[in-house]
Amino acid sequence: MLIFAIGGLIVYAAYAPSVRAPTLTAAAIEKFAIVALVLFGPLKRTAAMTAIAAIDGLFAAIYVAYLAGL
Repeated sequence: MLIFAIGGLIVYAAYAPSVRAPTLTAAAIEKFAIVALVLFGPLKRTAAMTAIAAIDGLFAAIYVAYLAGL
């Protein structure tokens, strides 16, 4: 549910610049948390989970770069 809610907020933030920075900050934190859970969590890591973590990490880095003005 959290992933769905953050995704909806990102779509909304594309059209509402006033909420863009807080939304991307929350999204980056959520995506970094997913990466941490996949890499360091108690569940056995599979190839699909590793791919999801890599893609989420990439998107989190893009969000941080946008927020930093790069």
